[in-house]
Amino acid sequence: MTERIEPGTIIKASWGYDQTNVDWYICTKRTPVFAWLQRLRAKTTDDARAMTGTSEPDPESASGRPFRRKVYTYDGFHGECVGINTYTTGRIWNGKPAHTTGYA
Repeated sequence: MTERIEPGTIIKASWGYDQTNVDWYICTKRTPVFAWLQRLRAKTTDDARAMTGTSEPDPESASGRPFRRKVYTYDGFHGECVGINTYTTGRIWNGKPAHTTGYA
């Protein structure tokens, strides 16, 4: 069964080169082809010595103007995705803290 992006769905987008950054979004509107997303603030924990941490979305922190992105699926992936920008794809959040890393 395919997981669908619907209003209220939280989207995780991780990206980076030599480090892992995580951005969070919430779906505010959905049509058959497009989803409108709004940025969320992250709740983070950091271990500065190991340059690692975790990130979770704050669902009550939506800010900025919603923006539209096309919804698509990958073969073999069980849920819908959205292309956030040229370097990251957003996927439905699994409810677990996301791992992050830093670069010295």
